[in-house]
Amino acid sequence: MPYRIGHAQKALSLVLKHLWCHGLLPGGTMPPVCPIDRIMLTKVKANHGIAWTKIDTKDEYEAALGLIRVKAGSAPLAVFELFTYSGKSVKNDRNHIDEAQSAFLVNDRWAAPRGSSCDDIWKGALEDALRSSHARASLYRPGTHESAKTPFKRALRAELQEMGNAYILSDSALTRDQFMTDVMCLRNDMMSADMNSRFPSIF
Repeated sequence: MPYRIGHAQKALSLVLKHLWCHGLLPGGTMPPVCPIDRIMLTKVKANHGIAWTKIDTKDEYEAALGLIRVKAGSAPLAVFELFTYSGKSVKNDRNHIDEAQSAFLVNDRWAAPRGSSCDDIWKGALEDALRSSHARASLYRPGTHESAKTPFKRALRAELQEMGNAYILSDSALTRDQFMTDVMCLRNDMMSADMNSRFPSIF
C-alpha cells in the first residue's frame, strides 16, 4: 500500500496551514514546516529532480525541505510558502501575512471563509488535505470505484483531525520534531496490516 511520507507530510501540513490561516493555532504560533509538493519545489529550484509522492524516508524529506529552507532565508517556512505558492514576494510582517492568509482562504477551492464554524473549517481543511495529498496519486488499484475508497478516506480524515486538534490545544506540538513524529505515525498507520486487511479490495 503506497501511502508514503510524501503523502503524509502534505496532508498534515495542509491541515495546519488552514488552521493557521483561520487563527486556530495557539496565539502567535504557526506551522513548523510547509507543504512540500511539485509546485513549491519547482518554484525554489526548476530542476529539483524530486518526486514528492515518492518521498519515504526522513532523509529524503529533509532534503526536499532543505531546498525550500535555503530559498526562504530568514523567513519562517510557513510564511515563505504562503506567499511563494501564490506567486507573491515574501513580506514577513503581521499586516501582509494577514492579507496573504485572507487571500488563501478566498482563493483556495476547499477553504472555509473567515468567520466560519469550526465544523466548516475542518471540513474544508480535511477535503483539501485529502485531495492534495493522495487523491491525485496512484494509491488505488486501477478501476477502484469511489465508493470503495470512502472508508479509507474516512479513516485518514479522522486521524488528521485528531492530530490537528493536538496542535490547536498545545503549542508544544508546533515543532519540526513533533511534526516529523506525527508524519511517521500517520504514514505507518495508513500502511498498517489492519488498514490493509480492512480495505483489501482497494490496494
